[in-house]
Amino acid sequence: MTARNTVITLVVLTLFAPIVVPAESKTPAEPAMDADGFVTEWLILGPLPNYLPDDKTDYEHHKKLCWGYEHDFLSDVGGESGVKPVAGGKVTFRDKTVEWKKHTSETFLIDFNKIFPPDGNNVAYAWCTLDAPEASKGLLTFGSDDGIKVWLNGKLVHSMHLGRGIVQDEDLAFVDFRKGANTILVKVDNDWGGFGFCMRFLLKKDAAMGELCRGRLMLKQDKYFVADAKGEISVRPIAKGIPADMYSATVTAKITDPAGKVTILKGKKKLGDEILLKPQADLKGVYKLTVSLQDEYGKTKELKTGFAFTPELAGKEDNLDSLTALMDPKKHPKLYAKVLPYLEIRILGLKYLLENAESSADAEAIGLMLQDLFEIISEYNAGKDCFAGKPGVFVKAYRANIDNSLQPYSVDVPQSYVPSKPSPLTVFLHGYGGPTLTRGKWVAGQSRSRDARENPHTIIELNVYGRGNTGYHAQGTKDVFRAMEEVTRDYNIDPKRIYLKGGSMGGHGTWFVSIYHPDRFAAISPVCGYCHCAEDDWWDKTDPKEFKELMMHYGLTFFAENYLHVPQFIHHGNEDKSVDVKNSRAMKKRLEELGYEYIYKEYGGVGHSVPVDGKAVDEWFMKYTLNPYPKKVIYKTVSLRHNGAYWVRIDEFIDPNSVTKIEAEVTGPNEVKVRTRNVRQFSLDLPEKLFDRTKPVNVQVDEMPAVAFAADSSNPISLRKSATGPAWQDFTGKTPPGLRKKHGLCGAMPDVYEEKFIYVYGTAGDDDEDEINRRVATETRDAVTGANWGQIVGDFVVKKDADVTKEDIQTANLILFGRPESNAMTAKIQPKLPIRLEGDKLIASRNHPAKDLYVAFIYPNPLNPERYVFVQYAADAEKFKPLHVFDQDSDYMVFKRTDDKKGKGHEKDLQFIEAGHFNGRWRFDRDSE
Repeated sequence: MTARNTVITLVVLTLFAPIVVPAESKTPAEPAMDADGFVTEWLILGPLPNYLPDDKTDYEHHKKLCWGYEHDFLSDVGGESGVKPVAGGKVTFRDKTVEWKKHTSETFLIDFNKIFPPDGNNVAYAWCTLDAPEASKGLLTFGSDDGIKVWLNGKLVHSMHLGRGIVQDEDLAFVDFRKGANTILVKVDNDWGGFGFCMRFLLKKDAAMGELCRGRLMLKQDKYFVADAKGEISVRPIAKGIPADMYSATVTAKITDPAGKVTILKGKKKLGDEILLKPQADLKGVYKLTVSLQDEYGKTKELKTGFAFTPELAGKEDNLDSLTALMDPKKHPKLYAKVLPYLEIRILGLKYLLENAESSADAEAIGLMLQDLFEIISEYNAGKDCFAGKPGVFVKAYRANIDNSLQPYSVDVPQSYVPSKPSPLTVFLHGYGGPTLTRGKWVAGQSRSRDARENPHTIIELNVYGRGNTGYHAQGTKDVFRAMEEVTRDYNIDPKRIYLKGGSMGGHGTWFVSIYHPDRFAAISPVCGYCHCAEDDWWDKTDPKEFKELMMHYGLTFFAENYLHVPQFIHHGNEDKSVDVKNSRAMKKRLEELGYEYIYKEYGGVGHSVPVDGKAVDEWFMKYTLNPYPKKVIYKTVSLRHNGAYWVRIDEFIDPNSVTKIEAEVTGPNEVKVRTRNVRQFSLDLPEKLFDRTKPVNVQVDEMPAVAFAADSSNPISLRKSATGPAWQDFTGKTPPGLRKKHGLCGAMPDVYEEKFIYVYGTAGDDDEDEINRRVATETRDAVTGANWGQIVGDFVVKKDADVTKEDIQTANLILFGRPESNAMTAKIQPKLPIRLEGDKLIASRNHPAKDLYVAFIYPNPLNPERYVFVQYAADAEKFKPLHVFDQDSDYMVFKRTDDKKGKGHEKDLQFIEAGHFNGRWRFDRDSE
């Protein structure tokens, strides 16, 4: 062999066809199985609590401190390793008694949510026996939602504890069945949402009864690319998790080069033996590898993958990141900026898969991404974008302006796409991806196939990452529109036929994004989304400091008037345990009250996984086109962050803490009637489609005398309500004096994350305080970018106060950590801030003794009033710790921390001294004019 070779390990996993026992041979204890070997008949026991309410909170539960998963509820009846249940047998825990009941499922799935009444997070047991005619090695396969434990004949043979949905054959347990009756006990715990499992038996001796039913090929590589132009390739097929003595095979390995030439090596090999492939040509280009396994009964399974070689990559195989150096940025500067992220996102996805690949789909994704790496580099050097005009499913990415982070998206281009003809676009928003939804994992999931989604309307589909689990708020919304910009740049998209859809968290995102941007979508289709967290009167009971943020994010039915021109096709299962169907019902009710166009489809007996007919939704979408210039516009909001649509904009509120609404309607030639609620100032674009701008335009507001505007061909007009009376005045081209809340600078605290932001910790104190400031800043950044709800995946900067530059002040919101004594930036601006720490006093709307007080507030940066500062510190520096993301819902807070744990969904220990929202001039008093 040459001095340096590519070593490619192929991991092959083969599952065997299930045993089928004749009905007359079954013992009474033996369970029923379906044709695929899934056990459908069980004794079921439950539900039992997964955590003790007085010992374990739900927040801890999501950290996987699941008491019930570890607790043996069967200790009084033989224990989990020795129980021998009978139908009707009872188990008592505390004051609750449950009994073993016979259950037969009509499908492969044992769905505890259908068996038991909903009762929070629980555990349940299932028990059966299998009669084996003789002792034999075998295989049990499982899928579970969520954690699972399995005992065979009293011995724990499998345990997997994590939150997930059910996937058939996701877990494997290779076991020894004894002759006669074999007992199986299964225990499943519920994290949230779905609750159940599936299991089947597969026996080695019966593999010859049918073809091998499943094969998984994984490409595990020690080196990524060959080091020189010629050499041997080491291939090592292994069966992941299968004992070496259980399966032997005749292995045929075949490599096909880019020209179609085939090199074959065939021989009697055991799994795990090394095979040396000796290509007859230089290794360059994209290769396909096929491995055929023939078992001892003569059955053959063929598994395939692909990979790429190029001599130019010699020496780079140990560092994928170095591949970017193979594209000279000076060669094609504009093209480089466009395609470099395509290369980088595949490197990120490859790193994930090379460490986590578990299936044939993962292997295919590795092959596709390796192929893409070669093609991206080669085509770039030829001055081309390798994906331009090509049909298929492609992961792409862009560099975000706010943090220079790499953000992925995928696009599905049908074979029928013709660049000269405008195509419709559907934008899809994914559901909650769990605590591990990294960019690498998402890219891997989107890279498993190149097969385009064919449809008669040549619809292109955009799949948005949304910066993780953001709920499509803040940077999640920006990711949606940036990805749309990327796709409309690269493909011929009809701007009047763009549609939005999504499920679960993506269903919420569909409502959230479109309700504040109704002028961007022709129609929407939310599936199992949440929009209305509680009953109507809940909002009246909400703390005023939380009201605005909670209503804006979750009280979306309040703003349904914005959907005047946006039809909806809503889907929900009536047994959804993850997102209550009352959410969709509430939106349906509101749309019905408004007389707006919608279709509501509720699926009886269905939970969170709704079988939506995608083709039917596409057909429904095609009925609608966007009208960018409707004669009537209604827009309702509680934040100037969302301040208008179509040709209408709200510029300033009267009371920034109240719901605001504007209605504008063209009632005649160059005549507009406007009605307002809580509006101080607004603007109208007056598009040529609706107005003759060569003639005067009359605008009547709130039944006041009309204001006449002179002929003007381009500029928007503005009207402002008089401070001394009800009259409206022409305010076009004018700016009200002083500091005011406006679009992009309106609070509350979450608004700091809408634009570029930097975490700045103080280093002007003593070493201990500086370290506390650094730790709090870093932990805050990690919480925002971490795995919890509200996650914003990005590369956000943490830096010292001394390192803040003039450019930072001009371009970024600054999140400042540390008292004025320890943070030089805070000290510099403190004289102009509404909340100040002066000696042992804290100055806010009132003066307070500073001892034990904490401060957090957002305010326009006195050094640049077009950007925010978000100031956080504790008067007693050693007590300073991060502010939970769910507590960031007002403009300002002065508080103490207590040992009293209260709140919704997290540990909340804040006792407020002052908290709320500044008025329209960023002051404490209520008068904003």
